[in-house]
Amino acid sequence: MMLCGSMYFKKQRRARGNGVSGHKETVIPNELPLVQEVTTTLREWASIWRDLYVGDRREMFNSVRDMIYDLIEWRSQILSGTLPQDELTELKQRVTSKIDYGNKYLDLDLVVRDKDGNILDPDSTSTVSLFRAHEAASKQIEDRIQEEKVYIRHQSTPSFALFVTLKNVVCKIGEDAEVLMSLYDPVESKFISENYLVRWSSQGLVKDIDQLHNLRSVFTDLGSEDLKREKISFVCQIVRVGRMELRDNNTKKLTSGLRRPFGVAVMDVTDIITGKMDDEDKQHFIPFHCSDLTDNMSYSLFPGLWVTLKLLPGDIHQIRKDFPHLVDRSTAVARKMGFPEIIMPGDVRNDIYVTLVQGEFDKGSKSTPKNVEVTMTVYDEDGKKLENVMFPGAGDEGILEYKSVIYYQIKQPRWFETIKVAIPIEDVNRSHLRFTFRHRSSQESKDKSEKIFALSFVKLMRYDGTTLRDGEHDLIVYKAEAKKLEDSSLYLNLPATKVELEEKGLSTTGKGTHNLGNCTISKDSFQIATLVCSTKLTQNVDLLGLLKWRSNTSLLQQNLRQLMKVEGGEVVKFLQDTLDALFNIMMENSDSDTFDTLVFDSLVFIIGLIADRKFQHFNPVLETYIRKHFSATLAYTKLTKVLKNYVENAEKLTEQLLKAMKALEYIFKFIVRSRDGLIDWYCMFPADCREILLPLMTEQLKFHLENQEELEACCQLLSNILEVLYRKDVGPTQWHVQIIMEKLLRTVNRTVISMGRDSPLIGSFVASMTATLRQMDDYHYTHLINTFGKMRTDVDFLMETFIMFKDLIGKNVYPGDWVIMNMMQNKVFLRAINQYAAVLNKKFLDQTNFELQLWNNYFHLAVAYLTQESLQLENFSSDKRSKIFQKDGYQASTQGQLKDQLYQEIINFFDKGKMWEEAIVLGKELADQYENEMFDFEQLSASLRKQAQFYENIVKVIRPKPDYFAVGYYGVGFPSFLRNKMFIYRGKEYERREDFEARLLTQFPNADKMKTTTPPGEDIKTSSSQCILTTEITVKTARRGLATHRMYQFQYSRPVRKGEKDPDNEFSNMWIERTTYTTAYKLPGILRWFDVRSVSTEISPLENAMETMQLTNEKISNMVQRHLNDSNLPINPLSMLLNGIVDPAVMGGFTNYEKAFFTEKYQGDHPEDQEKLDKLKDLIAWQIPYLADGVRIHGEKVTEALRPFHDRLEACFKQLREKVEKQYGVKTLPAVDDRRGTRPRSMLRSFTMPSQQRPLSVASVNSISSDNSPSRPGSDGYDTHTERHTHTQRDTHTHTHTHTHTERQTRLFDKWGRPDRTSRMGTSR
Repeated sequence: MMLCGSMYFKKQRRARGNGVSGHKETVIPNELPLVQEVTTTLREWASIWRDLYVGDRREMFNSVRDMIYDLIEWRSQILSGTLPQDELTELKQRVTSKIDYGNKYLDLDLVVRDKDGNILDPDSTSTVSLFRAHEAASKQIEDRIQEEKVYIRHQSTPSFALFVTLKNVVCKIGEDAEVLMSLYDPVESKFISENYLVRWSSQGLVKDIDQLHNLRSVFTDLGSEDLKREKISFVCQIVRVGRMELRDNNTKKLTSGLRRPFGVAVMDVTDIITGKMDDEDKQHFIPFHCSDLTDNMSYSLFPGLWVTLKLLPGDIHQIRKDFPHLVDRSTAVARKMGFPEIIMPGDVRNDIYVTLVQGEFDKGSKSTPKNVEVTMTVYDEDGKKLENVMFPGAGDEGILEYKSVIYYQIKQPRWFETIKVAIPIEDVNRSHLRFTFRHRSSQESKDKSEKIFALSFVKLMRYDGTTLRDGEHDLIVYKAEAKKLEDSSLYLNLPATKVELEEKGLSTTGKGTHNLGNCTISKDSFQIATLVCSTKLTQNVDLLGLLKWRSNTSLLQQNLRQLMKVEGGEVVKFLQDTLDALFNIMMENSDSDTFDTLVFDSLVFIIGLIADRKFQHFNPVLETYIRKHFSATLAYTKLTKVLKNYVENAEKLTEQLLKAMKALEYIFKFIVRSRDGLIDWYCMFPADCREILLPLMTEQLKFHLENQEELEACCQLLSNILEVLYRKDVGPTQWHVQIIMEKLLRTVNRTVISMGRDSPLIGSFVASMTATLRQMDDYHYTHLINTFGKMRTDVDFLMETFIMFKDLIGKNVYPGDWVIMNMMQNKVFLRAINQYAAVLNKKFLDQTNFELQLWNNYFHLAVAYLTQESLQLENFSSDKRSKIFQKDGYQASTQGQLKDQLYQEIINFFDKGKMWEEAIVLGKELADQYENEMFDFEQLSASLRKQAQFYENIVKVIRPKPDYFAVGYYGVGFPSFLRNKMFIYRGKEYERREDFEARLLTQFPNADKMKTTTPPGEDIKTSSSQCILTTEITVKTARRGLATHRMYQFQYSRPVRKGEKDPDNEFSNMWIERTTYTTAYKLPGILRWFDVRSVSTEISPLENAMETMQLTNEKISNMVQRHLNDSNLPINPLSMLLNGIVDPAVMGGFTNYEKAFFTEKYQGDHPEDQEKLDKLKDLIAWQIPYLADGVRIHGEKVTEALRPFHDRLEACFKQLREKVEKQYGVKTLPAVDDRRGTRPRSMLRSFTMPSQQRPLSVASVNSISSDNSPSRPGSDGYDTHTERHTHTQRDTHTHTHTHTHTERQTRLFDKWGRPDRTSRMGTSR
């Protein structure tokens, strides 16, 4: 049992496929599918609604809000489980319509449904049916959007409503009261609308405090006929609920809860209705005419009520959209008592209005007339009272029974009280209205003894099956014992009205009474009036006779003639049933033409009705009927026969022909649809007959398609054949599908390829092609594949297929919101691609049969398929991803697993290539998927462990620094893509420049290697020779972190002398010319080389000195930090680094800086460099604490054999420290423990070197030296902590594994432990 507002869940664990371990838990709500859909839709809309609010898109925000509120309320109603079946069906229709419209309005995916409103299952639906369902759903929604955008307001038949706000009731009644407002025609003396009911408390406020300041109602369905009314009044009646007389104060002994007339207020609203007056802010005061004035009202001379009135154009749906600030979900809707002039399709209504008109009751033994109270209830034929089917007014809920107003001692009370009765359609024929009469006394003690003294009743359905007639009914008043009056079986077989009594031959005018069983007919009288407003119930016996024509075929001709006399409004309400009856009559009498002309004329009559302006909104209903519901396959023969007869006998049948001509458009639509229906004959033949017919049909189809003839008919026929073959009840179909595959598959493919995207048939042909492929099983593919490879046409077929698939994937013929159709197409294409791939491997891969273009097309198709937008699930919302997994779990999960596998494989390759930074980026993406989308925590754990290993590798594993080379190809002898262009190459591991150049020249054996570093002139560029210029370059990057391991900017620096040469100091006039190269793509990449553009700049001698000091300090810092983090590192690199800096023998560079820049002459000539000079001094001062740490660590780790060397190192450093701190100040680093375990260089730099003390750039310069080696440490310019770390190790540690470095190490230390002068670390020569 479904409980209101509660939801039960069951859990389903689904193992992830393809061998991946772990489970995925899916929570499945155990509720109605529609409720589940509403819940999912609300979640999706709510997210969009929030974005609309944030984006201040108010109009759209309000529209979505209204739709969300509607769905929430309707969901609650469905979950309540209290709705009758017909109301539940109607509500489901409204819910699905709202969801579909809202999805389109918000650019979400289209939902396709079956005839019951359930979402179509694509796996059990044929491709053709799925396509047609998409078409129909899309058109239906587009039609509704157009109606919403352009609301049709015909001048002759406008639809509008009166909006009323009740501001206050100025009248101290002293008891609870009912305020009933309605529209009234004073000329015709009849109410034209339902009541709007507000319950007022005795304290002078609305009884429902939630409605305070929100008493609003809209009187809808008004039309042009109402504009023509001479007068329209707004009437407000007040009925107090309490004592019989207000003047009685002894409340303990008085009867309470009696409905008594109190007063009425009337206002002429004709000018407002006709639009002559329009002021929605104006408050109108309407005075009361009271029937019960007492001293309680003496405080006010002018009792009345205050209201505002405004005319609103449109029906209720349009009003809610156009005036959301006035009419919202809390606004009461009082409908017109009667149908609106424009009956919108889907406006399902089943209301019966019952008015208590008047009565006359004998006083009996009493001295005064009775105080009669009428109680109205609804019972079924078993005597069960129907609950909540009576509504006293809009704004109020359904009630169990209705009690009338009591007129005090009035013999002939006139009530004119109207109640709306809304009974489920399936219960109407079993229901009746019951009226009981009781005398009410003002004294409570007497009132309790009063019993029901009489009863009247009336059945809602007449004996002939029609509904109770509109108008007044004079009911018979029966008397009997009170208990007997409660037994419906005692009176239901009696006549209910005086008309029925007369039909039985009994007089109604005699003075005496008639005894009928246990009841006696009283002389009392009671009249009611009824009005049926129903799209389900007909009051017309002629229409009913036609709808039930099989029950009495002898009256069929009479019923057909009478149909054309039925009022049009009654016919259009039953349009589909009437049309079905007409065509059933025609088809079930196919051997006779007796009824053909009458059916044709009736059809013309109905089409003429639809053409009437009053009913033109039923055009979509007629169109839908023809397209979806009309199935009389042979009707065209009879329709054309009658039409032909009218044309041939035009002189005699002028009137009939004229009417037929006006209806010709729809007559032809019926004829054409009937001919299309002939296709369904195919499934009626047994399998052996179809085997004969199908080859003939496919030959005809092929002929017409190849000649581009009758394309629409061909597509329609092929689609219908494929749809029949998809069915499970038509016998074996394998051979039939094979015939279509052999005869038509390639022809249909070519038709699709040649057809423009703007063709209205492209979608149908693609659906037919997809259906063919889908209905091909493994046998069909095997049969098709076995025919390949023998002729060139087979290659052409595959080429055409691959091109077509790629084109359809890249430029889908279906809208983007047709997700189910697109997914279906993807599944079919994927299966076909995999089947055809086997053919490629088997027949077109070897050297003799290799088809380059075919393989090229295949790979282009594969890339297009994998990268198509509809498969990029990570770009979709979580709700959409969930829907796709539910609808296309196989395919979507396949793509998800494929992506997972690809990512894992890519990560493994990055790991193998030691590109851990790239691997971490992809690992983070996977981890996010595992954690937030797939909830696969086992995979998440494995991914995070792998990431942790990559981070550790970055810090600890030594990676060889790759060398980069700038290569220029000059001369017209090179191919055009190389000619006079420069490229950046990434060298192999440990590849020297000489080896790289040799490898390059093997590709161009006739090329000359240029000896200079200067770019060539135009003479070389225009010569016919081939010249190659190779330059070793370094990396430039300003960023730090994981993202900088891939480079796109590189530098080459060369010294340039300016001014007079100073023999004692080479630094004073040595400038640096630096060229920056920017590659088109980052290296490493797909290729090991990319083309570049270059920009040259110059670095002054002072800036060069600053960079040199900066790089030296960073190298010391990195070395120290590595030793702090790893006590097992060898000491030799640290020894060489420190010795090269602190040994006085190599301090020439330091001294040269002082000689060149720290002089009065330089400072006087270059006052603009003062800030840079201060920075250089600061860099020299910062070097001391770095060196101090290095010397201390060296002392802790030095062996006894090298103790003399360390002692000399300490002595040299002491002298250096004293000098620097005296001249340039003392700098202090944080404690060692604070730096231990941090990342190399980057963290140290952040607290040791303020930004204003950092160099202009991190660069390098290659000096001109005999061994072509960098002239100072750090000249590689590798700026990330990882790459600089790697470079340091390469310069000072990794080469210990080479023979060259071992020999050099042997030379470095003699018996005194003194290093070789060739290892100079920290200064330029």
